[in-house]
Amino acid sequence: MKTLTLLCAVLLLTACSEKRTEQTFYKVSASAETRHDARLDDKVDDPAIWVHPQEASKSLLFFSFKGKKGSGIEVCDIDGAQLQFVPAERVNNIDVRCGLLVNGEKVDFLAASHSEQAAVSLYKIDAKTRQLEPLALQLPVTVPTYGICLYHNRREGRFFVIVTSHEGACEQWEIKSDKARVFMEKARAIKIDSICEGCVADDEHERLYISEETKGIWRYNANPEAGQERVMIAKAGEHLAPDIEGLTVYDASKGEGYLIASSQGDSSYAVFERAGDNRHIGNFQIVPGVVEGTQCTDGIDVCSSPLGPKYPHGVFIAHDDQRRNNRGSNFKIVPWERIAEAMQLKMRP
Repeated sequence: MKTLTLLCAVLLLTACSEKRTEQTFYKVSASAETRHDARLDDKVDDPAIWVHPQEASKSLLFFSFKGKKGSGIEVCDIDGAQLQFVPAERVNNIDVRCGLLVNGEKVDFLAASHSEQAAVSLYKIDAKTRQLEPLALQLPVTVPTYGICLYHNRREGRFFVIVTSHEGACEQWEIKSDKARVFMEKARAIKIDSICEGCVADDEHERLYISEETKGIWRYNANPEAGQERVMIAKAGEHLAPDIEGLTVYDASKGEGYLIASSQGDSSYAVFERAGDNRHIGNFQIVPGVVEGTQCTDGIDVCSSPLGPKYPHGVFIAHDDQRRNNRGSNFKIVPWERIAEAMQLKMRP
């Protein structure tokens, strides 16, 4: 949709935050949603997208799940139909990367944080079976984890896990392996003043972004040798209404693209330039269409690769806290071209 409407966020009826900012929102609608569970204590949180190396239509969506049937990771096809459920204790956030060298084989993998536990788990993504397999479970870290993201230093072929926490203590760990096991070594401690969950690494630009929920988005050099130097690229109250939650990066190729952040307090998504000083471009909201819109979003993810005929330009996926309507939370799926057309953004060639 190309309609640009001025709204006062104080009129939005959300249970996310008491803070409101006046904001101009672009409007888009989702084309699909994942199945929800009407039981109120069933909750999904964070999505991750994996692109099949040979057949895009066989790509997978992963969702962290917490509810009556237990905590775990849902493995779904690109239409949101569940293919596998992997039990995982108190799983909270997830992320994926491709090409980790394990026993001479390059594998695609998923990392999961375990809420309030000082541990993360790694799973191999099997392209043939489209299933998750344990790679290394309950790897220890030294802070109670909350959020998680992965970083691949492409120049050196190194992979890292970054974990965030309620206390603001974040850590970066390098993933390593030998013939017997996959393990991690601590590479850096990152101190943030208060609660943070969302994070994302831009592998190409070697940048790490972390959301400090009530203050703003911090940008770091993603390489641990860079230490503690940081820049706040966006402050709460400017283009972001706390809590500031999920982060994701859209790769438009040749270093171009966008950093996207969940502005939970006004149920919008702030879009920033990926390169340079991360100039703010605008905010969009997902409004009712074929399916409902979103409110109170936690996790988000975006993919610029084609995912079959339904999603030739990739997708944006956002958590929707449907419990406001006495329904279980779920995810909304938006074809990227809808956002690109509304905001005059780039699409990957």
